[in-house]
Amino acid sequence: MLVLPIKKKWFDMMLEPDESKRKLDEYRELNEYWGKRFATALGFTEKDAVTALNKYISRRGNTEEFSVRYRNGYSANSPTAEARISLSIGKGKEEWGAEPHKVYYVLKILEIKE
Repeated sequence: MLVLPIKKKWFDMMLEPDESKRKLDEYRELNEYWGKRFATALGFTEKDAVTALNKYISRRGNTEEFSVRYRNGYSANSPTAEARISLSIGKGKEEWGAEPHKVYYVLKILEIKE
């Protein structure tokens, strides 16, 4: 399972009991590093898996659901939460940590399992 580090502020917002305050998206840079990690997690095996992943998202709008584990910190003892997500490419919300007008891998949080 793909493990993604996340800052405490965003981790806490994902687990917020009040649905109106809950963070529903997480963002990662649209670059080779994250592209490879997501492509591997989704089972893309082509030589240029990142390009294949990005084309797949472009055609469908998003990926199939898959699981990730968010970790608040880098220690093995850091708090974690498992999430079901789908991946797309687009702009994010500033109140959830995105920079204005910047394009990201957008991880749509569908379900959280603490």
